[in-house]
Amino acid sequence: MEERQEINVEESGNQISLQSILLAVRQNWLLILVITLVVTIAGAVYGAFFVKTQYTASATVMVDTKSDTSGETSYAISLTHTAAQLIATHPDIRSTAYKRYEDAHPEDTESPYGTITAAEVTQTYIIRITFTSTNKNANEILKEILKSIQDEINYVEGYEKDENGNDVPVYRYTSLAGKIKTIVRPTVSSPDWTSRIMRYLLIFFVIGLAISVVVVILKIIFDDTYKSKEDLERDIPLEVLAMIEDITDVKEEK
Repeated sequence: MEERQEINVEESGNQISLQSILLAVRQNWLLILVITLVVTIAGAVYGAFFVKTQYTASATVMVDTKSDTSGETSYAISLTHTAAQLIATHPDIRSTAYKRYEDAHPEDTESPYGTITAAEVTQTYIIRITFTSTNKNANEILKEILKSIQDEINYVEGYEKDENGNDVPVYRYTSLAGKIKTIVRPTVSSPDWTSRIMRYLLIFFVIGLAISVVVVILKIIFDDTYKSKEDLERDIPLEVLAMIEDITDVKEEK
């Protein structure tokens, strides 16, 4: 008898858990809807009014390898890769460009700082440079960045005499000096308000749905009422023939 009762308890446990979840979702659907809706609207408001607009300026440069004596395509592509890495990571290019912009535009109180990326076009000698910032004059800042790039790659560390006794400049980056040419001048793209708001709508919708699910689960965990006769049978040593519905539910239905 005791063995049969233990099996019933184990079998009914999984059924009760599933029933409890489905019942909680049915009873709290309005709560789930309200929480999700409120959090989603909050996300749209946050994205529209509290997130700073990002401006993206872009320019295209090319590594000119025509004057190179090697004539190897692999070398030219490798040189382009080196130039892209230098542009994207060199700290002096950034700091010099920001300082120049601040000196040239003292009236601009917005920070000129942003993110610089340099992407190589596959199997070509072309590099697309993008600058993303909350400053609406991102294209002007990118112009200063291009100047800083030229200054860095063409920096002369000293001079040495050639075989004729003439002074020949020694560049910091000998392989790149004089080879980076701007082919598309900086242009700034208009900020996409719709995609930004939709992005935050989606993010906060997922957050709101997760919060509502957690609330429902907590209600199940802390709810100590009996939901079925099997629940009651586990706690008392008697067979339960039937259970009366929740009086509150009955009144609400009337």
